Amino acid sequence: MIGLIAGGGKLPVMFAEKAASKGEELVIVGINGLADPALKKIASQYFEGNIFRLGKIIHTFKRAGVKKAAMIGRLEKVDFFSAFRPDFKTLRLVLSARDWRDTSLLKAMIGGFEREGIKIIPFDSFLRELIAEKGVYTKRVPSASEMADIKFGFPVARKVTDLDIGQTVVVKNKCVLAVEAVERTNAALLRGGKLGGKNSVAIKTARTRQDMRMDVPGIGVETVRTMIRARISCLAIEAGKMLIVDHAATVKLAEQHGISIIAI
Repeated sequence: MIGLIAGGGKLPVMFAEKAASKGEELVIVGINGLADPALKKIASQYFEGNIFRLGKIIHTFKRAGVKKAAMIGRLEKVDFFSAFRPDFKTLRLVLSARDWRDTSLLKAMIGGFEREGIKIIPFDSFLRELIAEKGVYTKRVPSASEMADIKFGFPVARKVTDLDIGQTVVVKNKCVLAVEAVERTNAALLRGGKLGGKNSVAIKTARTRQDMRMDVPGIGVETVRTMIRARISCLAIEAGKMLIVDHAATVKLAEQHGISIIAI
């Protein structure tokens, strides 16, 4: 039996489907307003949950006999500033964190679950095939100028990611146009594209010591759609630590619009 705290996006559904195909029973807590309704059909037991009510989620898992669980899917960090109404356990965990950076908060949450006897398992326990492998994914390879921007921007993106500011930067002519922060990747892409115009480059990285239990960065169809709107011509991601969701559809859409995707 596996517990799943499901945020937004397709990843929780993909994880649940793969786990179920392996014969696992799933107790799923879908985060209100974010979790895909399709999860209800996959779960052996399904509950609505609030990320600020961790005490209730832990109680739900323990009552169901869950000993291991995964935390997968998009959560809205801005809610920590606009809608933070925690229960006592959540407040205690948040106050135990060194700061409100993603890594600090997620480590505090994981610690809270594991102290209650619920081990948090890595994302790739069931979805290892989504991890990006090194290489060019599209027919169009990055141009010489795009590669120059990638080489310039990659270490910048890595530093930004390690500082837990964001995971993405937008670069053009070896100038950083946008750095992702709490607004998430797509908003940063649009901001960078607006400043740089046509043929900007986006770079997205994982942390140097990426913990595969939490906040694993990824790209997908929505990323490419946003790049089209922003007129960004190339996307570089980090191989071995990042995900490509809906691989075939993502690459197909990029090729239709002349966008190059490379994992390095």
